[in-house]
Amino acid sequence: MLLILPILAFFLAVVASEVSKPLPKGALEATKKANIRYTAKDTKNYYRDMMKTAWRDDLSVRALKWLQSPEKVKGGAVINGQKSFPEAEPKQLKKKVFALVSDLLEKYGQEKHVVPPILYGCNGNVTKGEANSVLSVACLYIYQ
Repeated sequence: MLLILPILAFFLAVVASEVSKPLPKGALEATKKANIRYTAKDTKNYYRDMMKTAWRDDLSVRALKWLQSPEKVKGGAVINGQKSFPEAEPKQLKKKVFALVSDLLEKYGQEKHVVPPILYGCNGNVTKGEANSVLSVACLYIYQ
């Protein structure tokens, strides 16, 4: 019995050290801003205005589900990526999310044809480890 308690305590510590939490609201706004900035960079205000209204909360929920099990979420194009970093405050997290989504759009945006008319939603999570946290983000795009 005495041996079981330390093993159980160790197991709980390992599990607790890698807890994933969904992105806070401010970080979700950063995904929107990155998408708007990407689509508007060459076309001025026309696409910017369209992207402001193209966000869908249901697609944001599906993007989070996609991160958990990609094979279960069907339809549309997905851009996703991860970045590891030392733990940050929420203000810094917004910047990291914006930078990650911007980088993903620069890398895969043309390949995935991320321009209106589309509907989209992005989401992600932060998994906290002992030394670093891992930011995972996915954006789901549905063509109209």
